[in-house]
Amino acid sequence: MASTGQKSDTEASGLAAYLWPAVALVALVLVIVFRTSLNVTWFHGILHEEETIGQFLFVTILLGGWAAWMTGRASAQTWRPYSSLVLFLLLLGIAVRFIHHALFGGSMVSIQYYCVDTFILMCLGLFGYRYTRTNQMVTQYYWLYERTGLLSWKARRS
Repeated sequence: MASTGQKSDTEASGLAAYLWPAVALVALVLVIVFRTSLNVTWFHGILHEEETIGQFLFVTILLGGWAAWMTGRASAQTWRPYSSLVLFLLLLGIAVRFIHHALFGGSMVSIQYYCVDTFILMCLGLFGYRYTRTNQMVTQYYWLYERTGLLSWKARRS
């Protein structure tokens, strides 16, 4: 059997499998460092309302970011359009605000912090969507498309 030179679906998604544990480890270290020793206040009140940046990093970046990445990935795998992903991420933004409220006493209804959290979730979710869609296109249609970058592909020349 001749090899096509293309990565299998499991090999193509290998980066994603190793990416989130590394991000989680870095975020955990940041939470520990910021929670115990540093009180960064130069963007307190702009990006977050909690006492320390560690709480913001834990809830918005680690928990919410992971959920946004997985939402984007699931939307791409089921061939949903961007519009449905945006709706899912807007709802996820409400859930992240609730976690801030429930765990750290943050305000549940705050347009400013909802917009900040949702913007971060949108960035991570759309990145996960595009990364997964690129892998889909270059692995499932390897005779039609080739990868041109982490998030892009182009038609193969005949």
